[in-house]
Amino acid sequence: MSPFLTIFGLWRRLLTVALLFSVSLSATAQTGTGAAPSVQIPLLGGGSVPTTLPDQDTTSIQLWSDSVRYEPADDRFQIPYVQSDLRVGYQLNYKFTFQLKARRLNSDKLPRIPDGWYLFTTAMVLKETAHLYNGRALSLTERFVTSTMPRAIYITDGRFTESLSFRFDNLTPTALNNLLYAELLPLAKTCRNTATKTTYPCISTLPNGKADMSKSDVSQLLPGYRPYLAQLAIIPFKSKGDATLTADEDASPLGNQTLASFVVNARREQNAKRIRERPRTRTAEQYAEANNLYFLNVDDAQLKYLSPRWLRGKDPAAMITSLLNEKGFGGVTISESYKQLLPLFCHVLYQRNRQYQEVQEYAGVFGRNPMDAIRYCMYEENTLNLTRLIHIGKVDTTRPVLTSMNPQLNYTIMNNFMVTRGRTRDSSTSVSEKPLALLGPLVKFLESSGFPLPIDFTHSVSVSYSQTKAEMSMASMNEIMDFNPLGLVFGAADARVCLQVSVTPTRNMPYFDSRKGSKNGLYICLPQVERMDVEEVYAHIFTYSHDSSISKAFEPGSQTFNRSLRGDRDLSAFFYQIRSTLRPAHGPEIFPNAPASAAQSYLNRPMMEPGIIANPINFERDWQNSLTQMALFQYKEKFMEENPRFTQAGDL
Repeated sequence: MSPFLTIFGLWRRLLTVALLFSVSLSATAQTGTGAAPSVQIPLLGGGSVPTTLPDQDTTSIQLWSDSVRYEPADDRFQIPYVQSDLRVGYQLNYKFTFQLKARRLNSDKLPRIPDGWYLFTTAMVLKETAHLYNGRALSLTERFVTSTMPRAIYITDGRFTESLSFRFDNLTPTALNNLLYAELLPLAKTCRNTATKTTYPCISTLPNGKADMSKSDVSQLLPGYRPYLAQLAIIPFKSKGDATLTADEDASPLGNQTLASFVVNARREQNAKRIRERPRTRTAEQYAEANNLYFLNVDDAQLKYLSPRWLRGKDPAAMITSLLNEKGFGGVTISESYKQLLPLFCHVLYQRNRQYQEVQEYAGVFGRNPMDAIRYCMYEENTLNLTRLIHIGKVDTTRPVLTSMNPQLNYTIMNNFMVTRGRTRDSSTSVSEKPLALLGPLVKFLESSGFPLPIDFTHSVSVSYSQTKAEMSMASMNEIMDFNPLGLVFGAADARVCLQVSVTPTRNMPYFDSRKGSKNGLYICLPQVERMDVEEVYAHIFTYSHDSSISKAFEPGSQTFNRSLRGDRDLSAFFYQIRSTLRPAHGPEIFPNAPASAAQSYLNRPMMEPGIIANPINFERDWQNSLTQMALFQYKEKFMEENPRFTQAGDL
């Protein structure tokens, strides 16, 4: 081939690539008369949104939401969901009604609000309260809580009603004052492709008449209008409210930025932060190693070898499997027959620590036969603590979440202070004078002889004084605690159930190794299953004071506690510890009087951690009652009637 043809072919290819690149740029740079003068940000579901508002001049028409009213969208205002780390979240479903208003600068005439498509965006952010964040002012993006994605809606006569769902992965903001931002941007009807010089409808609709955001162009605004951001104070868990709003350009925290672009950016940063801070879950083997436990499979040879001495021919694997399959929300109550397993567990621990125990036995530390101590570990209270743990590989989001009864329980924490002070003073004086006392014998003789005496020789003076003073003062403070319990049944994939056997630290016991870093427990696990139903208990607890001139009930500064707890262990430990100062406002039947050691018993159990459900196990005659069962299942029968799938899985 000649050099000329080679150079010509190369030049033709470069020219073709350049033309294609030029056409590509022209096709993406679609501009219309109302396009926002900025770069578009891609939406999560397709399309793009304008980043800045159009400039305002004397001919612009100001457009804003004049009034807002919201109420529950349906009977299911609160819908719980379980996240990957097993934390509970809430989806709150509202029905919002907006009334728009328009005005023209330097004119008393009210212009007509145009009918057509609008880009509608809402978001909730926390108020900027300095003392909540240790004095550091957070940016608006850091205070972002949740939002709806920008959507195109059709509005006629300046009024519309729209159902909105907000998801709260963190329940703390639901009991705080938030700000709801709402933005409506009028969209252009037709868009123009400058490359092909053709026009097309900006909004593509679905068969149901709603906008198809993946095929619509919402980057081009209707010219001549200046939209304003609506701001509404809202407490999310309060399902009803309304407000009248005004147009105030200076009050917008976004400046000239659109709420649509802010939401897209904030959600992107929120998702990136969630990925960065996603807690790592541990496998059963990793959990046992981290907690100084001996890991065993349920069919371990050592369990079979030692079982004849204690179980009298029963299969240890079958008994442990049966124990782990017992049903129960929060805590699990088992029959006394399972106590036969306790000496077996103690014996296994003794065998595992045998080298150290032989030294101790030789030194005469125990004072009795080790086998006697192992035999009686089933009778000695709180020697072993049993807990069922379920390792969740993945939450099955394809199956519905069943919800138990959710009665809102109110408790009042009261502190009384009284001062009493009193003062009493008494004084008495008595004086008796007899001037002729020396003549006393003669006077008595004359009186006894009946001789009358003309004068009396006795003189007396008496003075009495008394003073009493009393003062009393009393001060009383009370704080309301809202306790919102929730029991959930949800599907889990790749789950593994294990039994944790923990030894209460006790000196001179043959199955307890007191050396630092020694293993003092067992972790016995069943084989992993692909799918199963699991139960877990949650509670959102927050305390608040009444509104006053200096504090508001739902401001961060007036709430001493606002967080979610998960699991019977954490809930029981929390409430049993404050039991002495907790006074139920509805009656004392929920929390019975428990021994002072009840809190300590639950504190010795494993805490909640991501991806693991922990159920404390108690025997029928033990006094450590499951607090969550008492609080949740006042209406147990009704819950089981409404949820037959859980009834089929097993009784509570």
